[in-house]
Amino acid sequence: MLFVRRSLPVVLIFSALFASLSAPAFAKCAGPHAIVSPQSGSTVPTDPTLYFFWPRHDPEPPKLQAHGPGGVALTIEQTSIAQIDAFTTYRVRVKTNKPGAIVVDLAERQYYYGPKSWRYTVSTDWQPPVAAKSGAALQVKSASFRWTCSYQLSQNLALPGRAAAYRVAIFDINSDGKGAPAKELYMPPRMMQFFELEEKSTSSDHDQIELGHINCFGETFTWQGQPILVDVFALQPDGSESHVTPSRMRVDSPGAGKGKSGPGQTP
Repeated sequence: MLFVRRSLPVVLIFSALFASLSAPAFAKCAGPHAIVSPQSGSTVPTDPTLYFFWPRHDPEPPKLQAHGPGGVALTIEQTSIAQIDAFTTYRVRVKTNKPGAIVVDLAERQYYYGPKSWRYTVSTDWQPPVAAKSGAALQVKSASFRWTCSYQLSQNLALPGRAAAYRVAIFDINSDGKGAPAKELYMPPRMMQFFELEEKSTSSDHDQIELGHINCFGETFTWQGQPILVDVFALQPDGSESHVTPSRMRVDSPGAGKGKSGPGQTP
């Protein structure tokens, strides 16, 4: 009984602590899970190209499988195309030329609690999203906040259209326009997808690329205090890509103490 008496206040303290957390703050404590993009429930073309984003906290390479109506197995090509501190990006090509429902599954693994199945409708009439107006400017906004569990310090690029994923070519500010980029990223349409349940995703009126340290996640890009030049390409599920930026765009390093504050604290 002595042990129970001493433990009870501790239990009450922790109960009160969790009860005091707001729903958004508590949700941000959850670990990131895998993303398959386009989002589950989307219509895709025949032989669709999907993009699979796997958080790096799980070092074991994932394996995807796909099947069509009646459980018929479909051939799938899964290729690692990029790695950063936060996640690994895979290009996933599903071989099917028949319209109808397909399901992409993550092979069973221990200690993974995120979505494990994504459903799509293959259509021979699929059309890519309407392209943004030519020359539409990207909006850039710094996000900077710190709270009990983590922090955000990033430059966020609000994009004018929609895509399954984005390729971001990053060049040194003094680049002469020749040669390969200093770094190349593959990014999902929104970083918050890593924390959302597929059936309860938060709608957004635009896609967004976040470059920097992401709250409760890690680095997508390590800033060195210098501006960079970026070229952004939209990737579609028919395997195509198109320019988003009409020319290389200057993006400054995120300013400490700027942007909006996060839960519980100001920067």
